[in-house]
Amino acid sequence: MTSDFTPLPKIEEGDYVATLTRCFKAPPRFGRTDLVMEFEVPSGDFDRVTLKAYFQVSWVDNTSFKAGPKSNYFRTYQVCFGEASSTSFEIDDFPHGKYRVEVQNVRKDSRKEPLDAINQYSTIRKIKGGIADE
Repeated sequence: MTSDFTPLPKIEEGDYVATLTRCFKAPPRFGRTDLVMEFEVPSGDFDRVTLKAYFQVSWVDNTSFKAGPKSNYFRTYQVCFGEASSTSFEIDDFPHGKYRVEVQNVRKDSRKEPLDAINQYSTIRKIKGGIADE
């Protein structure tokens, strides 16, 4: 094993206030290139873990993409920022900051086979809205 290995994080499922720290165009995998959003999510009293949310979008270039009105990205954008005026977006349209998120644990693989507990991990299932800085 290499020394730079980082295990996939697993935390309790539920709603959290998380901090969006990064958005990027993921490398191609399984024939598609997703938009990835990384969030720092509180874990315990003082710890934080990084969890990701994935969105299927159609890339125009490295920073802009299209997402139709029935897509998860489009619907999430409208929940957080109100009515969208276009189906064209930029990576920085979701500003870094605090958001209400729902964390879900992945318990099955892509073939719907159960994962052993040691192989389960957490991901952002849904972004439920922004949180104003206090």
